[in-house]
Amino acid sequence: MADEKTKRFREHVVRELYATEQDYASNLRFLVTHVLEKAREKGLHDNSFTDDVIHTLFCNIEEILALHERLMVDLDACVRGTPSYGTTIAKCYLNHQEGFAIYQHYGEYNEQSQKLLYELEDHPAFKAFFVVSQEIDCNSPGQSDILP
Repeated sequence: MADEKTKRFREHVVRELYATEQDYASNLRFLVTHVLEKAREKGLHDNSFTDDVIHTLFCNIEEILALHERLMVDLDACVRGTPSYGTTIAKCYLNHQEGFAIYQHYGEYNEQSQKLLYELEDHPAFKAFFVVSQEIDCNSPGQSDILP
């Protein structure tokens, strides 16, 4: 009975890891396709949205998304293809461990990004852009907490 309970608990943990990773990748995808791309489009028409500003705000978010999309492919194969996926899910993360180094670059820009967001808080073009982005966000299920 204890073995069955442990097995169920382990399966629950694996499902939670998988669902959390899936949600995170979805949120990153939304951020890239609905916010970053719109900021780039706006930059073509508004010199406030310079490449430097966009890079400071979003850094290497596209690389991070690519990492998590690759990880999801492996996790999906692992969870769906193996009856004992509890023992193989860790291997998926280990196979991508070097890829997680890209978070160092993202972390290095975090303070600059937060400072810039604070500075731009009252700038009319940015304020309007982020209000619209948040309205899109509010109308998209599961996309809360990803915008500044």
